[in-house]
This record gives sequence, structure tokens and C-alpha cells, in this order.
Amino acid sequence: MTLSSNGKTNFSLEIPTIKFTKLFINGEFVDSIS
Repeated sequence: MTLSSNGKTNFSLEIPTIKFTKLFINGEFVDSIS
């Protein structure tokens, strides 16, 4: 996977779930309900 050097290279290695309202589970994004 080739990513452009835009400062978001770590996105492919570590997903910042804090910035998202959805969590990446079982290979798909699901709504995070607390």
C-alpha cells in the first residue's frame, strides 16, 4: 500500500479511533455506542 507523504503515514499502521465516532472491528467500521 503506497501512501502519499502528507503526514498521515501512520494512519495505515495505527488507527486513531479517538477522532472517529466509529470503531474498526472485524474488518469493518461499526458505530461505537457507549
